This record gives sequence, structure tokens and C-alpha cells, in this order.
Amino acid sequence: MAWPLDLPGTPTGSRHDFQWILRQSLRHRTIRLLSGMPVQAIDFRLGPYHIDGAGFHAVAMAITTYHISVQGKDNIPGREAWGAYADQIDTIGIPTVTQISHPTWLEAVLVHESVHALIDLKGPRGGARSQNEAAAYIATALYLLSFDFPAPKGAILDTALKIADPLKAGMTVDKASEMRLRTVVATNMDIDVDEPSSDDGVRRQPQVTDFLS
Repeated sequence: MAWPLDLPGTPTGSRHDFQWILRQSLRHRTIRLLSGMPVQAIDFRLGPYHIDGAGFHAVAMAITTYHISVQGKDNIPGREAWGAYADQIDTIGIPTVTQISHPTWLEAVLVHESVHALIDLKGPRGGARSQNEAAAYIATALYLLSFDFPAPKGAILDTALKIADPLKAGMTVDKASEMRLRTVVATNMDIDVDEPSSDDGVRRQPQVTDFLS
């Protein structure tokens, strides 16, 4: 396993199966990750978005109350799709552990998808999808740089790492760098650079299936 089954104790009974334990473990790990120092230290602006510790804390609280769900998913669709955030159902999806074998990279993917959740939760509305993705990649890069972790090769992340490396807390990504990253995002994700972001606000209510297998 790429992460421990670290719930306190193991539930018993037919409704508490392995998949329920796995979901809860991933959910608890995400809450701790977003509340930890490396993520709380992330603070930058890109286009209309301000990505910072307060925003990540808000996402952690929404996960705590099940208004945002975190689930392990097989066969996440999309090019280079390590994870996904489905804003229509307010759910962070992470593929199988066979696809993400290193804990630090798993956490970086969770940070990335949590930026999408943050924008969905707090806004502002009206940004472009390429800006939303660019902000998520900058946050991913900052997290990896904090550990000096060798990131997987890829045009988007390579560009994000070069932009993120000199960023200091509270800084704004300059317009030229933003557009360079957005262009790489649009090219590699096969989207229009000005395509609107689909974030629509977090409206999920806790479900019975959050607590039962």
C-alpha cells in the first residue's frame, strides 16, 4: 500500500469493509495533509485566484464535514490524469495505488486536486479552466519543491516548477509566466486557453454512504 490504514482501530461488522476503511484512511490523510505546515505555507496569487493556507484549511473543514468527498478511484479519465476533482459532485478522486507508488507524490496529487476544490469552494467565479489548472500545478510544484522531491517528467509540471521555484510567500505569478503556463496547460490538456472554469460552488450534503460500506 502507498499509505497506511491509519484509522484508530479497525471497525468490525459487515458494513465496515476494507473499502470503507480505505476511504476513511485517505480522507483522514488528506485532512492532515492540508492542515500541515508544508501546505499551510503555500501562498500565492495567479489571475483571480489566491491560493493560501486559509483556503486549504477551509477545504480540510469541508472534507471533515463530508461536504467534499475524497475517494479512491480506478481509471481516472483524461491525459496525464493522476487524480481528478469532480466539481459537479464535489469529490476528489485519486486512482489506484499501483499508479501512485510514492507517498510524497500521492500527497502532491492531493494538494493539486485540493486547489480545484478550494476554487470550487471559495471562488471567485469567472476564471478560465487553464487558470484553475495553472494554479493547481503551481501549488503542486511548491509542495514538491519544499521536499526537494524529483517530480515525474511532464511539460506542464516542468513549466510550473520553473515558475514556482523563485516564488516567495504572498507573491503574484506575473502575467507572462501565467500565460506561458496556461498555454502549456491548454496544449497538453487539449482545451481552449480561455475556456471557462466549471467550478459551480460546493453544495454536497453528507450521504449515508459516507458512513456505511
